[in-house]
Amino acid sequence: MDLSRWMARGVLLCWLPASSPILAADLIFADAFDPQCGVVSFGEDFPDNGPNWPSPWTVLANSAAVADVVNQSGRMRPVVSGYSLGRVFADVPTRDVEVRFLMVLEDANTQGVGFYVRQNGGHLNHTFPAGQGYAVFVEGSFRGMPGVGIWREEGGNEIQIAHSGGSAPAPASGVPLRVRFRVHQLDASSSFLQAKIWLASGTEPVSWQVSTTNSQVGLQGVSGGIAVDSWSSVTSGAVSVHTLIDEIEVEPLCNPLRAAGVPQVITEDLQFAEGPVWRGDHLLFTGTEANRILRLDLPAAIGNFRMPGN
Repeated sequence: MDLSRWMARGVLLCWLPASSPILAADLIFADAFDPQCGVVSFGEDFPDNGPNWPSPWTVLANSAAVADVVNQSGRMRPVVSGYSLGRVFADVPTRDVEVRFLMVLEDANTQGVGFYVRQNGGHLNHTFPAGQGYAVFVEGSFRGMPGVGIWREEGGNEIQIAHSGGSAPAPASGVPLRVRFRVHQLDASSSFLQAKIWLASGTEPVSWQVSTTNSQVGLQGVSGGIAVDSWSSVTSGAVSVHTLIDEIEVEPLCNPLRAAGVPQVITEDLQFAEGPVWRGDHLLFTGTEANRILRLDLPAAIGNFRMPGN
């Protein structure tokens, strides 16, 4: 992580460990503060066409009429029912995580795509245990609410938590979209969730289109797998159109300020010229007046890292 924007003159502050909650929910970084951070833990780009999704994906509760790979994309359509929802599951551990993927709705008037994390391998009330997890759901116009939402499933019931409203592009039939979804444990009793979508041919927006917290008891502090949903508003007859998904990436998150307390003054005698930047487990910055590179080892040990001629 480049911390060059954290420039100061005269005072160096450092966050010391404390039992208080994190100071800001958005201070989440996918970097090397922990060994697992900044590394894609699971990826799926469907390299081989075939009649089934590759391992470790499995169809839950016989809910998908089609779950195959065509043109190197995962294709799916649900079994038609009163709640037409096809689901495939993979036992990929997720708790504090970001997922990214590419998707297409063949019929944006009737379809949606969901992606679950912290998922327990259940499907609505058709399995035991019943379905559970947090999801991003990208939907067409069937509810009159095209865009992206954040949902939870608890006890087999899917419930919307928040929706983008008009801040997200409306999905169109056959037009690829990219999705970014992030979930992390805010404190012992709540999680922070964010989502955004954009045209694959365009530029990713800087801002999240949905940001919300949720305190559903059964979903806090738990790890679970991932699941992909193919939804249709059709409840009778036949469905001939599919949803497509590709370029799935799952990346654990880390939060350098988790459980941080108030900032502490380490020294008032420094002037930064360059940095600070993280180098593994320590911070480096240049002090111009002494013409030297200094090293900060948390929580408060400052020493010379390199002097002129070294």
